[in-house]
Amino acid sequence: MNIFIEQANRLSNLAEDTLSVTELEAGQLSYSFKILNVERIVQDAIAMVKFSSRHKLSYHVDPNVAYVKGDQNKLRQVVTNLISNAVKYSPQGGKVTIEVKEFSPAEALFSVTDEGVGIPDEQKDKLFRKFSRIERKEAKDIRGAGLGLWICKEIVNAHGGKIWFESEVGSGSTFHFTLKKATG
Repeated sequence: MNIFIEQANRLSNLAEDTLSVTELEAGQLSYSFKILNVERIVQDAIAMVKFSSRHKLSYHVDPNVAYVKGDQNKLRQVVTNLISNAVKYSPQGGKVTIEVKEFSPAEALFSVTDEGVGIPDEQKDKLFRKFSRIERKEAKDIRGAGLGLWICKEIVNAHGGKIWFESEVGSGSTFHFTLKKATG
């Protein structure tokens, strides 16, 4: 039964990514901006990702950034993509950490950290491009179309935020993005 649920979630995520690409390319991706609970976004994204007993997960949301302004479904998609990548590229027993804290008085910083294979310097500029993936023997069996990070970049940009990463080969990666905090 679990394999059916896992495959259904994978197909759902693929369909959501494919629809987003089509709408982004046509300039028709619509957003519904509201005040959103950050912890809810993170919890919903975690629920969408298949974790096995081989991964350790932790998350923390700073109370100073409890609310942001954005599109609930699109932001969940961003966080889900980043967590899913962290899980896919992490070794057995690897830890995935999600943290949301204040970046500036007006912005929240979301960070997803893994202990995975890392990204070689010569491939770092490829990551946020459409259909682009890192090419490493450690990652050859990992499935993906190379669309997730491009979609994340487009959604974060549409929210007025920035997205970037830090990585060291063999030590893992941290993907960060900023969003505007909700003001009263």
